[in-house]
Amino acid sequence: MLGRLFRSARANSAAQQGQTHRSHSRWFLATLLCSALLSLPVAPTLATSMRELTLKELVAQADLIALGRVYTQQARFRDDRSAIVTDVEFQPEQVLKGIAQVNNSLVITHLGGEVDGIGLQIPGEVSFQAGESTLLFLKRSSTDPTQLRVVGMSQGKYHVEGTEVYSNSGHGWANADGTTNDALVEQGNDNSESQSLADFIAEIQSLVTELAR
Repeated sequence: MLGRLFRSARANSAAQQGQTHRSHSRWFLATLLCSALLSLPVAPTLATSMRELTLKELVAQADLIALGRVYTQQARFRDDRSAIVTDVEFQPEQVLKGIAQVNNSLVITHLGGEVDGIGLQIPGEVSFQAGESTLLFLKRSSTDPTQLRVVGMSQGKYHVEGTEVYSNSGHGWANADGTTNDALVEQGNDNSESQSLADFIAEIQSLVTELAR
């Protein structure tokens, strides 16, 4: 529930000529109330560490699993200005679970971003780059099915390059049998491991079929 709020300002001195302008950064720590976060289309529990989710758990928790491409991102304040969120335009190219129209844009919202020099950073939260190809495990809001968030923060996002897919959470791949349920994963870990995209998709499809029985 902790975020880091920062504001950058440039101080200019008109009275002292010949001096170079220097920038000063002021950092603020903000505690986000859990009650305010519950209405966001994001996980209500935010911390620097969280329980590692197995692949089977990701599949089970996701309402929508899709391979696609990120197009645009737009950070904004919530209506009550209690937090900054980022809306991500994502266009599915292949749907592995759930219902979504291929090549029609979806909007995924996550905590964090920067607006007018004010930024919010959440350790372990998912992040995106415009133009990247990614495989996502998505959860719909119970109050508004059009609102989507990534399951398990960064754990529910897999970066795709060509025929390879990369884990962003650093927890590896041998997770489908549930043997790592009690493990803790430190969020913000930059480690990544690759696997054949075709094999990964086949494994997900197998789990979707198994869980549907």
